Amino acid sequence: MVQKKAVMNTQSLEDKFKENDLLQKREQYSKKRKDIIGKLIKIPADCRKHHTYKKDILQEMNPKKSYFLYGESGRGKSVLASSWCKQLIRKNILFKWINYAKLSSKIKSSFQSHESYYEIITDISEYPGYVILDDMASESNSPIIQEATYVIINDRCENNRPVLITSNKPLEVYDTRIASRIAGMCIVYEFVGADRRLGDE
Repeated sequence: MVQKKAVMNTQSLEDKFKENDLLQKREQYSKKRKDIIGKLIKIPADCRKHHTYKKDILQEMNPKKSYFLYGESGRGKSVLASSWCKQLIRKNILFKWINYAKLSSKIKSSFQSHESYYEIITDISEYPGYVILDDMASESNSPIIQEATYVIINDRCENNRPVLITSNKPLEVYDTRIASRIAGMCIVYEFVGADRRLGDE
């Protein structure tokens, strides 16, 4: 009986150790998720990653610089872009918000309408204020759209006209010329964490 009791106590003690270990791992995992969610990973030119809060990003942003914000849907890219526009308004800086999907449709339809393809492109590429190119898709295989995107970004780059681009995809999936121009002119931020729209924690 004594030996059996000792075994039972040993098992109970092992169970407690396992339970404590599990609780510690859960706490560590929970803390890690809280540290990640709502933060951004900043990827500067030297490719080293640094963590910072969204509000800090806004404070760091400069209306003379360009930015590329990417990450999966619902991570807050467009929300940050909208907040940036509010700051531009406070600074009395003109800006133009462009929805990439609508722009793509407009470019395609320009070949069947009286609106000039050249006018659509130059209206954005030569715009003197700040341009926000929201939700830039990488899936489009249309040479026309890719060329238009390159012309817009390249022209703004060469003439020091700032642009903020949001995308669900990293630069690696884009056309080489487009990715190269964006990498050369933009400060890149990757948005990580849970989907805000789904209410994940």
